[in-house]
Amino acid sequence: MKKLVALVILLVAVFVAYTYFSSGTVPFLSSSSQSEEEMDLKQLSADFEGAKKQFMQAGRAAGLTGLDTTSDAGSAIQEIERIERALRTLKPRLKTESGKKEAARLEAEILAFKRGIN
Repeated sequence: MKKLVALVILLVAVFVAYTYFSSGTVPFLSSSSQSEEEMDLKQLSADFEGAKKQFMQAGRAAGLTGLDTTSDAGSAIQEIERIERALRTLKPRLKTESGKKEAARLEAEILAFKRGIN
């Protein structure tokens, strides 16, 4: 019986960890008060972090191996530009103050990153 309870607890923990890491939230623990725009903003922020990591990895790979990784870096930059365009179209639809602040923070972070690579 103890093994069965331990197995159920383990399965629940795996499920919670999977949903948290795949979507950034735990569905039954998070509040559903976020608007679709705020969820889009979180997704854009996550996409930006991914593109930033891709750009940095391309730079490291070029430095370590001497291989040409300009296409990897170029695709990361294109992704960042796509995120910036999407953010510009999303900003006017944001209604909450926290959403507007988050959008301004993300926009400033993107601009700082772009200045740093030029």
